[in-house]
Amino acid sequence: MRNNKTTRVVGTMKKQSGFTLIELMISLALGVAISWVVLDISLNAMRNSRDIIATGDVIAKGGYLGDLLKREIKHAGFYGRLTSANVVLSPNSPQTDWCTVTPTKRHLTTPVFGLNNKTSLCTDTGLLVDSDVLMIRRASTAVAPSLLVAAQHYIQSNFDDVILATGVAANFTLTGMDGTTLAPIHEFYQDVYYVDSDKNFKRRRLVNGEIEDEPLIEGVDDFQVQYGIDTDADNIADTFTTTPLSNDYSGWQNVKTVTVSLLISGETVSQPDAKTYQYADKTNGPFNDKRKRRLFSFVVAVGNQ
Repeated sequence: MRNNKTTRVVGTMKKQSGFTLIELMISLALGVAISWVVLDISLNAMRNSRDIIATGDVIAKGGYLGDLLKREIKHAGFYGRLTSANVVLSPNSPQTDWCTVTPTKRHLTTPVFGLNNKTSLCTDTGLLVDSDVLMIRRASTAVAPSLLVAAQHYIQSNFDDVILATGVAANFTLTGMDGTTLAPIHEFYQDVYYVDSDKNFKRRRLVNGEIEDEPLIEGVDDFQVQYGIDTDADNIADTFTTTPLSNDYSGWQNVKTVTVSLLISGETVSQPDAKTYQYADKTNGPFNDKRKRRLFSFVVAVGNQ
């Protein structure tokens, strides 16, 4: 007789258990530490990004003003077919007045003129303390006689003479080498560059018989100008000064180079500005105000003086 027995195997279940309190605390501490590391990396990236943007902003400002002033100084004294060096006055009494709205031929012999560490300009007292002022006189592109504006000043020259007058066609009678063709007429620019008390770099231009101020760049902490003077008539600058014989116009007539220094600030950055800046006849800083700054300096030859 067969004994059919069924053997039943009963499994034994293990008792399940979770994390202990210590393990949970360790996990939480690790999570917080990792979060702080990620946060610190993110904040550093944000600070670095802000610093890079501020640096780029300052470089763009300096590049713009540098290109503008280099071009203006290089063309100072360009009056068409005649340069400032060829303007003959009788008597020789040049004028430097930059507040005038009625420039004359006498003003043409001083295409570069400046004021050192001024706080006022004409009737305006709102200049940045101890910053400089630079004036440039030059001609622009030629204008057809039919396009002259009556109140605007224009300049016409040939190789013998020059006329500076308002935009009435009858005022311009000089001819070219053939003796019959009218010599080109150019718009006349009399521009003054300065920094106001709010640190805005501005251009003051004579337009249609009136003085107009044009803001160019904000955030200019200082503007300094030095002049290279030719003292021995060899057409090379020998002496460098901020005041080229201010009581003797011949000093200004012998300016051969202009050195410009611009201290420009931008947005706030992560670290305070602890630098000391030395340029021209100035020492500036440290500012410790967390603004990004850069000093831009360049020398330009006055080609038409």
